[in-house]
Amino acid sequence: MNNTTETSVLGHELEVNENGGKSSKLNADWTLLPSVYDLREIIKVLTENCDEYGGDYPRDNWKKLDLESHINHLVDHSMMGMYFAKSDAHIAYEELTHAVCRALFCLYQLRRQEGCNK
Repeated sequence: MNNTTETSVLGHELEVNENGGKSSKLNADWTLLPSVYDLREIIKVLTENCDEYGGDYPRDNWKKLDLESHINHLVDHSMMGMYFAKSDAHIAYEELTHAVCRALFCLYQLRRQEGCNK
């Protein structure tokens, strides 16, 4: 892909493709994600655990938990994923999807702490 860049009238950086098509320049390359399917599985974990969809927890319940609790659960799910990785891929996958959810919760809370500039 031979994209060039230019600046819009409003000062935004634009990418121009070989056909002259223009779009805003992204600072992230989403094609680097290993699998969109796996992201969908993360959303399924969040949905299935939400009481609106028959799960045990109210929406955004995770925001009421502290960072230490999320890190503890992240480690627990990660260790269980590692334990089952060679004997039961299905259980390992389930554990690791939960670990990713907990990692996202940790990042969310860290971004809101004073001094974090993300």
